[in-house]
Amino acid sequence: MQSRHDVAAQLLTEYQQSTSGDNLLARLERVSFACQDATADSHIKFSHVYMYDKVFADKTVERLAAILNRSTTVRVLISYKRQELWYRLGLSSAFVEVTSLTMNTTGNQSFRCHVFVKTK
Repeated sequence: MQSRHDVAAQLLTEYQQSTSGDNLLARLERVSFACQDATADSHIKFSHVYMYDKVFADKTVERLAAILNRSTTVRVLISYKRQELWYRLGLSSAFVEVTSLTMNTTGNQSFRCHVFVKTK
């Protein structure tokens, strides 16, 4: 089984080979990642938010919902929590689930991931 690093390196190489150099650099300059406590700030500065939130307590999800609602830059939210839970804990109905998909871990586990788009 390939390591996560090897898979990511392979995908990056394939992406680099399929995109012209100037276009690739312009696109990659707009990408950034943060590994941080998302509840520490009053808003989120990213347009696309992915969170592995399988083990988040309801209180944490509730705080995140308030922060996501205040954030003007967030357009896409990817979460392992279902729409009903997010709404019950305060996420605005402006976030609409558009699809869900199965994510497979390197440990052969499968989890349902939900993709929300902010419509307003």
